[in-house]
Amino acid sequence: MHPFCNAALCWSTILYTGSIAQPADVLLAEVCTTHPAPFSCLLAAAQEVDQLWQEYEQQSTPEAHLVKDFDKLEMIMQAHEYEQSQGLGLQQFFDSTRGRFRTDTG
Repeated sequence: MHPFCNAALCWSTILYTGSIAQPADVLLAEVCTTHPAPFSCLLAAAQEVDQLWQEYEQQSTPEAHLVKDFDKLEMIMQAHEYEQSQGLGLQQFFDSTRGRFRTDTG
């Protein structure tokens, strides 16, 4: 990583070039050690993001269920938009969500 990059660029580089198996806080901890001044405040944020991601992946809270439902809703909204704008038949996306929403809101 280039030592003169700005925080936003470095943050996006960490998130998008890191291994999916390696938590963001581990990657960020390495950067914070190498460049402590500009990145020390990001470590706590990265740990919180990792915690929230684990919560989502494990579906361990009502909020995680709601976000998962929103993901499904967003997927079928995009499928509908593509059907309308490009004349595609994307029924399989609608079928894949039938009966799979876990919250009243979703």
